[in-house]
Amino acid sequence: MRNLLVLMDLMMPVLDGLEAARMIRRLPDKGRGQTVIIALTANALAETKKEVLEAGMNGMLNKPFD
Repeated sequence: MRNLLVLMDLMMPVLDGLEAARMIRRLPDKGRGQTVIIALTANALAETKKEVLEAGMNGMLNKPFD
């Protein structure tokens, strides 16, 4: 089994990061549950973190970061 880490920008031009994460979590691949998805956003609101977690992501990093 492979472990994957996805750094997901929430503001992408065609598909936003929330919907992309939902799509990843719906994939039939049994290893998808092992994929760690971390949201990247400049929006540090508590509501955004709630949406990120509800979309199936594991956490959130606020931009900019070092």
